[in-house]
This record gives sequence, structure tokens and C-alpha cells, in this order.
Amino acid sequence: MRDLVESIKYLFEWLRYMIGYRELVVLLLLALLILTGCSSTEPAVKVVMQEVKVPVPVNCIRKEDVPVYHDYVKTKISKSDTGYTKVRKLIIRDFENQKFAKIAEAIMKGCSD
Repeated sequence: MRDLVESIKYLFEWLRYMIGYRELVVLLLLALLILTGCSSTEPAVKVVMQEVKVPVPVNCIRKEDVPVYHDYVKTKISKSDTGYTKVRKLIIRDFENQKFAKIAEAIMKGCSD
């Protein structure tokens, strides 16, 4: 502590010899004004509780809800079928595919909402 006081004393003596008394007084007053601005109290911290919704990744489809392709599309086309029969089975299979696609799309749309 004593060294600090002596250092400040030497600093003021050096300033007094480098500049005159008036300039030293003006300099000290300016320093005082600047430092008093720093000593003002800070505004009080206001704590506000807010509810924030954070998106969390969750599996929205259970394994039981996933549609199985073979449950909806049951039409089998064999090589021995005639051309007419194959076309009819393809039309039926297309309707079955559309039904499966609608169900799968509805489940995926439910997940995205």
C-alpha cells in the first residue's frame, strides 16, 4: 500500500513539473468528472419469467401405426395370366396402391403439423 501511495505521489510531482498548476487542476477536475460518471448505480435487473416453446424431435409414428404395403396391396399378377386378366389386375393394384399412398400421406402429414 505504501508503494502505491508513493507511486501516486511521484506521478503528481511529475505532472506538476511537466504542466502548470492550472492545467493540473483542470486535468484532475476532468478526471473527477469522468470517474464520477462511472460510479453511478446500474439500473435494477428485472427478472421476467416467460414460457418459451422449444421444438424437440419426437418420433410421431409408432411402429404399430406404420402401414404395411402387403396389407393394402394384395393383388398378385402371375406369368400365366392372360393379357386381359393382367390389365384388370393392374387396374385393381393401382387402386390398392393409391389407397396405401393416401394412408401413408395422411400419417406423414400428421407428423409435420
